[in-house]
Amino acid sequence: MSSVSQLPLRILFKGPSTLVWTSMMSGPRTDLVFPRVMEAELIRRDRSVDTWNAARNGWLTRDLFGTWEDEISSWSPDIVVMNPAHMETVHAILPPWLERGANAVSRRPGRFRRLYYRRILRGLARFVLHVQRRVDGPGRFQGRVERALGYTDEYLRISQQVQNPLILLLELHEPTQKKVDWFPGWPARRELLNDGLRQLADRYDNVRYVTISDLMGQFDPGRPEDLWADGIHFNTAFHRAIGEKLAAIAEEWASTQPHLSSVRLASVPVVPA
Repeated sequence: MSSVSQLPLRILFKGPSTLVWTSMMSGPRTDLVFPRVMEAELIRRDRSVDTWNAARNGWLTRDLFGTWEDEISSWSPDIVVMNPAHMETVHAILPPWLERGANAVSRRPGRFRRLYYRRILRGLARFVLHVQRRVDGPGRFQGRVERALGYTDEYLRISQQVQNPLILLLELHEPTQKKVDWFPGWPARRELLNDGLRQLADRYDNVRYVTISDLMGQFDPGRPEDLWADGIHFNTAFHRAIGEKLAAIAEEWASTQPHLSSVRLASVPVVPA
């Protein structure tokens, strides 16, 4: 005797806080970020899914390799959704450890820790940001992005060896004008990154470059200042638009994969005690 079931579509998410935060936090549980929207939309389409959101605040592209064994080699996802090099694109000279420390959400409490965070760490970060604002500009400090693209290329290469998953490289969205005032070189570095991601997608058979700027036309007004009001993180409506687009891509691809169609599982006979 046997039963028929569907093998779950495994989806891994890699990236920074844009995959885990909305522009207005502390809302209800229904304020879903796009990885959860994608999961919900696939379930709505009767697709069995198993997702792993491995994104984290202040994530750097070089961190891809520290978790590759667990996330790719061992877990072997069918689809990997990536938003690489966001941190490297925004900042010109601010050290990653300082950015992470100054903007950390989870910190152990304590009087001296609080003083260190407020007076020293955040003060130092503000000083470096002011210096960075003065020295940054179009065409400057592109080395971080170029290195991040190199890391992404190597990650794609070695990941293809693990049963060739579909890897979706997300377009990096444009900054708001307020953020451009603080990070003058961000727009040029963004163009460099997106061009590099397109080239990587063209180089590998099972890698796709996924645009999100085309989704802005669904909203009125479709301005960055409205869709990511804090300058970086999407509002819930734009998260939903991204998640629905990714779900459509995933479902189309999954429907061509024989291992994701129904599988027959042999039932185990019950032995009387």
